[in-house]
Amino acid sequence: MEKLSKKKFPDLPITVSLRVRDKNEKEISEFVENCIAIGFSGVLILMGDPSQTGKADSGQIPSATVKRLREQGVDSKIDLFLSMSNKPNLSKIGKKLQANPKGFMTQVVQNIDQVKNLAENLKGYLIIPIILFPSQKNEKSAKFLNMDLAEYSQNFDKFVKDVHEITGDVLLTSPNDFTGLNEFLETPIN
Repeated sequence: MEKLSKKKFPDLPITVSLRVRDKNEKEISEFVENCIAIGFSGVLILMGDPSQTGKADSGQIPSATVKRLREQGVDSKIDLFLSMSNKPNLSKIGKKLQANPKGFMTQVVQNIDQVKNLAENLKGYLIIPIILFPSQKNEKSAKFLNMDLAEYSQNFDKFVKDVHEITGDVLLTSPNDFTGLNEFLETPIN
């Protein structure tokens, strides 16, 4: 699938995610080297959920993984990202900052103040806020995330533009409404 993605969209920068919880250093290095060989632009290093196959936790930590990969010079070949809370406790993110990733992908953001706070406190890093597409089909996901989609659903296009203006990037997610998001993306924004 990875090679197929790059063949279909050769000029599109693609960042993939890597769950390190159940991988050893060799498996992580092989995955990242494959990503470089394929031509992906970045890797989001995540802890990930526990293995559903029963594989034991490896003890790998995302920030330590990014730090080790940077020490190996991998960051000169591919961008390395870590995840970030949408409301981070700034006194507890020291290890993430010390790992010095290219940037952070956030948890799903709900309002412009969260985005401004992240941008102000993470200067020097690329910030990619994740925004949940507001639709009835995504209400279950919103409830799971303790979000109120009404906060931005009326002016969703403005919200997306404002977030992009602040950070220079945005990731839209729509776990249960691909068609709705696709229609939104095909509609010209004023």
